[in-house]
Amino acid sequence: MNKKAGTKTLLKTLIGFLIAIFFIILLLAIPGKFILFGREKADTQENFFNELNNKIQKLGINEEETQAFQLESNRLLIAFNKKDTEISRNVEVYLGNKKDVNTIFKKPPECTNCLCLCKTEDDKLTFENDCLQENDICENYEKEIKNNDKEFFLFGEGLYNLKIKKGFDDIIIEYE
Repeated sequence: MNKKAGTKTLLKTLIGFLIAIFFIILLLAIPGKFILFGREKADTQENFFNELNNKIQKLGINEEETQAFQLESNRLLIAFNKKDTEISRNVEVYLGNKKDVNTIFKKPPECTNCLCLCKTEDDKLTFENDCLQENDICENYEKEIKNNDKEFFLFGEGLYNLKIKKGFDDIIIEYE
């Protein structure tokens, strides 16, 4: 009887050991599926924003550069030039009825002349405090940023082709 009991105990221990090794291998093979903390997903909006800022900084005077910029829903790309920025847009209020809406965006306190990527409260309307949230990112510049003679901003989901030109005292960003 002792020999049979010893064999059963050894067999149970061996099976338990094999199951434990299987689970350890499984957990090591696919850690991304089980780990909830410590891994951040790359933000594509931040990548586009950083690429745009890198291109602006590398430009010499009277040089031009182009960039595709994919803007997601509830995002706003806007330039502030030493004051709050007023934007006038034609907005669909309801069922095809459109109305001109003016929004004066409050400039973030750390900005002089800056380009900001902001998360908005709504995907169709903008509010004056949309660029005052802590997760918004801004990049300061010595020169003013404009869209020719207008204020520069992008709002609305879509792919925009930006044409960037650095002048002696300003940065022009046009889009299609």
